[in-house]
Amino acid sequence: MTQSRRLVLFGLVSFLVHGCSTMSKSECQNADWRIIGYEDGANGSLAAQIGERRKACAKYDVTPDKVAYDAGYREGIVAFCSYQRGQQQGMTGEVFSPVCSQESDYRTGYDDGVLRYCTYDIGYTEGLAGREYRRVCPGDVEGDFLAGYEPGKHINFLRGRLNNFLSTLNNIDDEQLKLEKQIDALKGRIAYDKDLSSKQRADLLSELDRLKDRSHGLDNEQTEVEGQIDELRHELGRLGAD
Repeated sequence: MTQSRRLVLFGLVSFLVHGCSTMSKSECQNADWRIIGYEDGANGSLAAQIGERRKACAKYDVTPDKVAYDAGYREGIVAFCSYQRGQQQGMTGEVFSPVCSQESDYRTGYDDGVLRYCTYDIGYTEGLAGREYRRVCPGDVEGDFLAGYEPGKHINFLRGRLNNFLSTLNNIDDEQLKLEKQIDALKGRIAYDKDLSSKQRADLLSELDRLKDRSHGLDNEQTEVEGQIDELRHELGRLGAD
């Protein structure tokens, strides 16, 4: 399958998933189907969108006026498939809209926008922000885009790991504080509560040992996490992204 066919298929699936609309009883009964068709077309929805509207309105025994809808839809598609819309979507790395023809102004604008998108600088920015690359760049410029995108994506990944470790470190600190309070309270009770039975004292000492073991385990975990944090900060510094 060629790259262009994969992009059209991706766009088709995306529109089918996200293009569905529900309509209320009042909307179905009072619908101007030409206007609804125009809005669907102007939003870049697939023609199959009327099928979803038919399902929604069938619950209220209302059948869409397909002739009026189709007329409006064709007008809306003309508005959607403009040079400006194509350029905008190309510049933001979106896939080519499956509702626009290869001969439309949209195609011309899209190609222009994609060439502006498929650069090293834009690739780096997209990768750094963790945005998905939808394989829209033509083969002759894709290398430039990926040369920036991959390092940016790697830095984004490292920063994500760093943030996770910093969060883990905060959680360890919080748990250690709670353990310290529990340990101090147990020590005080064991030392000063003269009414404790032998079994109660033994149980408290056992609990104290358990808490100390947990605290010792957290110390080891903290040391390991701090080591990971240092490594990540060093790597980010080496990449000029600290």
